[in-house]
Amino acid sequence: MPQATYMGVDVRRDHSFRVPDPTASVEFGVPNACTQCHKDRDNRWAADVIGKHTGRKQPWYPYAALLTAARRNDPAVLPTLLDYARATANPPILRSIAVLESARFPSPQQLESVSSALASPDPLVRLGAVSALSNSGDASDRLSRLEALLADPVKSVRMAVARQLIEVPLGQAPAEIRPALGRLFDEYKESLLYNADMPESMNDLGLFLAAQGDPTTAEHAIRQALKLAPRYLPAMLNLSDIYRAQHRDDLGEQVLREAIAAYPESGDPCHALGLLYVRTGRVADSLALFAEASRLAPENAQYALVYAAALVENGKRAEGIQVLQAAVHRFPDNAAIRQALEAYKSQ
Repeated sequence: MPQATYMGVDVRRDHSFRVPDPTASVEFGVPNACTQCHKDRDNRWAADVIGKHTGRKQPWYPYAALLTAARRNDPAVLPTLLDYARATANPPILRSIAVLESARFPSPQQLESVSSALASPDPLVRLGAVSALSNSGDASDRLSRLEALLADPVKSVRMAVARQLIEVPLGQAPAEIRPALGRLFDEYKESLLYNADMPESMNDLGLFLAAQGDPTTAEHAIRQALKLAPRYLPAMLNLSDIYRAQHRDDLGEQVLREAIAAYPESGDPCHALGLLYVRTGRVADSLALFAEASRLAPENAQYALVYAAALVENGKRAEGIQVLQAAVHRFPDNAAIRQALEAYKSQ
């Protein structure tokens, strides 16, 4: 069995692998165990070998095409995706994934299906449905949908609910659910502090405290995350954002420059520093940063949109339109990009 590295340091041979599906590797790019061992061969070779021995020409896992289409942001897949999530004969973990992937295609139909999944008797499906609400409505809307799960019997579901509701100020929650929400938030903080030796937990604690209106303690929590892992990029980005909320962009700029130096391959700190430049009146200087962010993260539609808008704001309308035209080919179903392109072309 080939070695796999766990936790970045521990090399083992005791992992498992699924039934090899090299046909799906050829069609959808998913990994398979065959070519993880036979590194001198390709997926086509492995698919031919499997076909010769079994006669199988189609992917072994019938849901591979469905999830691949969802992750390629094909909106036509939504009805089938929701049907798969609703079918109780399907494995709960896959139904959960289908619900979660449906969040890529927000619509009344999708939101209705997610709301139904919140009442599923299976905790995995409920967990996927809770996570699928990330981009739906504001925090108060999510609270109304998740009220019944504030005291869910499964802790992983409760913690997912807490993450969705951190932006709800406890003092502003409806009086009748304030005690339950307070207990949930207390449990969430306790859970994070139980793992206080992990930078991810301290970073999440900082986000919670910042959302609840305590930026000073939030800063301390995120600084602790960086003490544990000085190059932890999410904490660096979140610390700069806390500085933004405190009108301390000078400190935030320093953090973001350190992040760019530490992660020259990431577009995230470039984009964040570009936004900081815009806030501080250096719009022209932001262009190079937005361009770099879009180059480093070509899969991020928002980065392309912001770069194009910055170009237009700097009097480079033709260049902005070119950026959007290229983005339309990469993100043909992105309404915001199409609308921006039409608006700039009509000016």
